[in-house]
Amino acid sequence: MKSRTHLDINPDTGLAAAGNPLLNNGIAGDDRIVAYGLRNPFRFAFRPGTNQLWLGDVGWGAWEETNWFATGPTQKAVPNFGWPCYEGKDRSMRYDAANVGLCEQLFAKPAQNLGGVASPLVAPLAQLNHKGAYPTGCNTSGGGASVGGQFLTGTSWPAKFRGGYLFGDFARRCLMIMPTGGGTQPDPTKTVAVVDKIGPVAIRRGPGDALYVVDIVGGKILRLSGAGGNRPPLAKFTATPATSDTLPMTVRFDASASTDPEGKPLTFAWDLDGDDVCDDATGVRTSWTYRHSATVTTKVCVTDAAGQVAVASRVIHADNTDPTVTAMVSSTATGWAVGDVITFTAVGRDAEDGVLPESAYEWTLVMRHCAAEGDEDACHTHPLRVASGSSVSLKVPDHEYYAYVRAWVTVHDSVGGTKTVRIDALPRVSTIIVETLPAGIPVSVGGASGASPVTGKFLEHGLAELIVPPRTTLAGETYAFVRWTDNPDAIPDRKFKAKPGTNTYVAEYKVVAG
Repeated sequence: MKSRTHLDINPDTGLAAAGNPLLNNGIAGDDRIVAYGLRNPFRFAFRPGTNQLWLGDVGWGAWEETNWFATGPTQKAVPNFGWPCYEGKDRSMRYDAANVGLCEQLFAKPAQNLGGVASPLVAPLAQLNHKGAYPTGCNTSGGGASVGGQFLTGTSWPAKFRGGYLFGDFARRCLMIMPTGGGTQPDPTKTVAVVDKIGPVAIRRGPGDALYVVDIVGGKILRLSGAGGNRPPLAKFTATPATSDTLPMTVRFDASASTDPEGKPLTFAWDLDGDDVCDDATGVRTSWTYRHSATVTTKVCVTDAAGQVAVASRVIHADNTDPTVTAMVSSTATGWAVGDVITFTAVGRDAEDGVLPESAYEWTLVMRHCAAEGDEDACHTHPLRVASGSSVSLKVPDHEYYAYVRAWVTVHDSVGGTKTVRIDALPRVSTIIVETLPAGIPVSVGGASGASPVTGKFLEHGLAELIVPPRTTLAGETYAFVRWTDNPDAIPDRKFKAKPGTNTYVAEYKVVAG
């Protein structure tokens, strides 16, 4: 796997910016580089009033990182953030086990230089583990996908957050703030989640103190701003059951998920008969019995200690049967390969409405990417498409192993009753074994690395990457790459579409003078 770099260029010419630390250091091709050793840097921003560049770096199998470095005309050193030899503050086990020369050199001597320019190994400021605890409010599983953020500037933000760093995690569906905690730098030990149930992919600064967040999952742009003084509460409640075909129907209401930003006590009043007045019950929990066929919009009115009120509503369907839906996918029997077109089809029925019309269907399709096949706790989600109608087709894109397509279809009856079902479309998997002559030479096969032979897996017809060293040492002998036996013209780092089934590729070496 390659590491990513940050470049500083002249926007008019594309050449290295004046003052770049590696400019004219005698090494060809590195003049634009101001940082390297990043796996997948996603979104970055300068800290206001400084030359600090802050960014999120999406991890591989274990850690999500927040990194920063000082750049600009006065930059003297070029930080190496460690990838692929390090992930987070830990050595990358696959590369460590493979004894890759680049990594062994970095492990032995973290302070490198590039043509006389200092290049120290720099650990991330903050890291979050894919299987560890995120701040309360983020999803408890799903891997991780770091999204670099922005700083909270201006007096409208609460004092405890002012100057802090707001960033996100797409896989954990949340926004977090790393406050300064009274110091000068944001403190990762004090990180808290502030917005949940969103899919952030970009955070930008807008007019005044406001920040704008692109929520690709919800299809929204959120505006975040500080609120002076008291902030209103957040009203939430559940209704169980929300639909029944039996009368009388007793519904249990629970608003215990409601919160107050200041953490002060809340009071609750309920509109349960649908007359738009919260005068039917009080307390955080209550119940109501519906004795006649009806569709009723119920509400909870939540009041904080300062008198600010928030309202949430839910529709209750008394004497109505929720619709049913069955779904299938065209690839169920054999699985799909990258580039295949698969079709999801559903049939919705309702006791009152009969077969539901095309307008009753809503689809959401995503790609689930997992650290390992069957490990649902280490999966995260990439949106693919939304659609309507009783069927939807998708040309399956490539993705790193292991990944599969998941679809949800929701049907609606004429009075608002719903039913949602989920269906997964699994891939066909290609297995690639890389051997070397002689055996024991370090190789990389997709996400697997080690002394040959090594086995890696890919989505069938997806991009396979095989890496063997051009030159290496084994048992005191120096070996040079000669050829791949199946394709003598291929270079040591080769890429191609993964063929069906299990295939073996052999890299041949010869002894050369050390």
